[in-house]
Amino acid sequence: MNREKYSSGSGVGPCLGRSALKNVSIIRRSSGKSRLAALGLLAMMLPLAVAPVGPVIGDVGLGHGFYGTVKLDGEDAAVGTVISARIDGTEYGSCTVATPGQYALLVQGDIVEGTTIKFYVDDQQAEQTFDFRDGWTTELDITLTTPTYALTMLAEPEAGGMATDETGESPYPEGASVEIKAEASEGFRFVNWTAPAGGFEDAEEAETTFIMPDEDVIVTANFEAVTTSDLTITSTAGGFVTATVDEEETLIEADEEETISDVPEDTEVDLVATPDDGYRFIEWEATAGEFDGAEQAETTFIMPAVNVTVTANFALVEYTLTIDSTEGGEVTVPGEGAFPYPAGEVVDLVAVADDHYQFVEWTGDIDEIDAPASSETTITMPGADVAVTASFQVDPSVPSVTTEAATDITTYSAVVNMSYTMGKFSSVEVRFAAKRATDATWFHGSWVSRTEDGTYAYQLTDLASQTEYEFKAQLRYDDTVIEGDVRRFTTGAEPTLGLGFLPCFIATAAYGTPAAEEIDVLREFRDVVLLESTVGSQLVALYYRLSPPLADVIAGNGFLRTIVRELLVDPVVWMVRATGEIWRS
Repeated sequence: MNREKYSSGSGVGPCLGRSALKNVSIIRRSSGKSRLAALGLLAMMLPLAVAPVGPVIGDVGLGHGFYGTVKLDGEDAAVGTVISARIDGTEYGSCTVATPGQYALLVQGDIVEGTTIKFYVDDQQAEQTFDFRDGWTTELDITLTTPTYALTMLAEPEAGGMATDETGESPYPEGASVEIKAEASEGFRFVNWTAPAGGFEDAEEAETTFIMPDEDVIVTANFEAVTTSDLTITSTAGGFVTATVDEEETLIEADEEETISDVPEDTEVDLVATPDDGYRFIEWEATAGEFDGAEQAETTFIMPAVNVTVTANFALVEYTLTIDSTEGGEVTVPGEGAFPYPAGEVVDLVAVADDHYQFVEWTGDIDEIDAPASSETTITMPGADVAVTASFQVDPSVPSVTTEAATDITTYSAVVNMSYTMGKFSSVEVRFAAKRATDATWFHGSWVSRTEDGTYAYQLTDLASQTEYEFKAQLRYDDTVIEGDVRRFTTGAEPTLGLGFLPCFIATAAYGTPAAEEIDVLREFRDVVLLESTVGSQLVALYYRLSPPLADVIAGNGFLRTIVRELLVDPVVWMVRATGEIWRS
């Protein structure tokens, strides 16, 4: 029941008890004397009743006092709850609840009589309103019921599964957090949540939280039909596979296969490949679908919408066998270089020596070589990288010859050198072959017998100045001729005085060697007779200007060389020898 009373005071303060305002009440309609008496009493009592509320504002009237109970959703308002009175959005009085469920406040200000007052509890509008009456005190119970809204759960399609309000307290106020859950039926899968209002913590998760809007709302769990297919898993030799589908584990041994039936599309299949000792995992292969990492032993396979076979590939662990050889031979089986082999594999090794060399032994990581001293053997690969070398040396039983550098090189001569070994033979023969570097034909010296290891030197004469020559050492034993490497030298510049060291080109070409005895006779006649006279020196100089190209022609034609030697050079040599005692004296 509302009681009309006069009151005074304004501002914000604690809510007063109803007895404070009751003690100053009088009946609104009364006689003049009664009214004056009441006003006098009100003037004395009101400061005691409403002093905590605030000071009196003299020009705005006495105000309108309200008191009573205040309840929120049927419960007494708690201490600290703020009660306020507003007109057209402007606040004209408020108080804070000091006693649970009780309030008292004064509405005061420049307010038009009869204007509707709205009451608020912690800024939420209460259900009660009242028209302003200056000087009145009204008992008004204030109630506030929080609005709630219905939450309806649906599954789309209906056969696709269930949508559940896990909180189970609908209706809910705005902003309430509601736990919801979607469960797909067999042959379906959850897609997402949808709603015309409100929000989801994660609309893609089957179990999530929905935030209520300020209206009734339908939340829909969307499902779609799922295609199921067979998943066949195989493993090559060298390891096994563990597959997990919907927390059910399947073991697949090496060289075996297992089929998991009716696996839904997009199912995540956890795969683990475990290699055996001595093997390593290579990669996953599948006839369809995708892996998170096909080269990772532990991975996830996404099931496609077709039957599929997934294979784990293993291979033996391989180690590197590095093969090399020293000078004097080579490894023909398996060859030279780096070769991969698994541990335990037996590899053939074959080393072949060059001519005049012999195999000595295998060196390096030889612990696994069956016979390190044999040129044909095997090595068993350990579980590590290894390197072996085939070692060779010159065969001491076979003669050898080495072309050494030329020495004492002059304008027209040079000493060529060799070193040699006898091997198992008691005697060998040696000689040199020489030619101008631009010529194709070699001139050979005479074979010289040797009976022990050593060196041999020979002087080449009648050479052309400033000319590059090639020479090589040769050794003969039994019917075999072996040669050293070809070496080169270049003769010096032609001397400015005299012709005494010039070669006899035509005679050398005719005899095929500058070392022929006949040429020595002609050289001596040149030096002793011709070069001792002016006319003779001129003849020798003319000869050396004209003879080189003729000598080249003669040296390149065997028939012409024979004709020149027998019809020209030999008669001249005979005549020089026959008259030797005369011209030498």
